Amino acid sequence: MRSPSASPGVATWRPQLFGGGNAKKVVDPLIEPHWEGDRVLVGVIMGDDPRVEIVDEHGTPIVDEAGISAELLAATRASSLVVDGYLTTQATRSIEGLGLDGPHAPSVGDMTAQMFLGSAGRRRRAELADAQAQDLAAGPLAFVAVDLLAVDDVPILDAPLLERKRILEGVLLESDLVRRTAFVRLPIDAWVGTWRSIGFRTMAYKAANGRYLPGEKNPGWATVAIPRR
Repeated sequence: MRSPSASPGVATWRPQLFGGGNAKKVVDPLIEPHWEGDRVLVGVIMGDDPRVEIVDEHGTPIVDEAGISAELLAATRASSLVVDGYLTTQATRSIEGLGLDGPHAPSVGDMTAQMFLGSAGRRRRAELADAQAQDLAAGPLAFVAVDLLAVDDVPILDAPLLERKRILEGVLLESDLVRRTAFVRLPIDAWVGTWRSIGFRTMAYKAANGRYLPGEKNPGWATVAIPRR
């Protein structure tokens, strides 16, 4: 028999889906790296019987073998939370020594090829970028929070995304295995290269004023490939 849910929302809600539309048409977007890993909803309840429940996008309970639940309990600053996020190793990858140039920074010959060989040079740059990403050492599994659905047993699905994220910052601290996703607003040129250099291939565009639609496609959410530069 399934144990009582840590929060009613975890038992009934499913993660909101990307609408599949054009990211350029998302109004007033918040832009964040699109994490790779398992999409999950996390319910945390404090009090006399503190507990955590993690379910996948289909509502199937996930057994926490990485110690994330203990850190979620320590990180929570509310009586209860329901949080949307990812179980991923991307947040704990070792990037020591990589910097923005990385160990595979282009040589003079590579840059010459890019200038004079056109698409062949661009393909070479792409190969170098992929090799750099593969050198990132996978870290331990962690939970990365991207959205807040309820706090203190009160759903906040109708609150604007930006407000939900601001509340999230105050009720969920960060630790080794609990993170909150970074997000920025336009322009994003300064961030694109950094995100790609640490292994991200896609960005998520999310309408700052959008509400959360559990289990539904939201046209205010879209993804776009990070351009190779």
